[in-house]
Amino acid sequence: MESQSKSSSSSVPTHGKTDPAWEHITLSTDADGTKVYTCILCGKEVRGGGINRMKQHLAGIPGSITACKKVDHDVRYRMSEYLKEISEKKKEASIAKRKFQSRDGDNDGDNDDGGEDVTPPPVV
Repeated sequence: MESQSKSSSSSVPTHGKTDPAWEHITLSTDADGTKVYTCILCGKEVRGGGINRMKQHLAGIPGSITACKKVDHDVRYRMSEYLKEISEKKKEASIAKRKFQSRDGDNDGDNDDGGEDVTPPPVV
């Protein structure tokens, strides 16, 4: 019976996202309506910061949250790698967005001086 309580639906997100951190985190709401993330392994409760902050807790990344002292090495490694992947995807998306904006800015037809962009000289 005890194993059934560990796999309760409170550890599964209701918003349909499939983040590996949800295997180790539960989400609830306190009386004020604030989201409360709880580490299943150590019991740490965090109000605010989201699942990304809890991944930092599981990965042991210092900064905004203390490291989980009861997490297995492989879970710590998986969370760390997952955070790296997310960081890389965000960088790639940012670069793509800047490229799109600069390309879009060159073709928007707002430049009435014959199409040449004039860059001001550097300030000395």
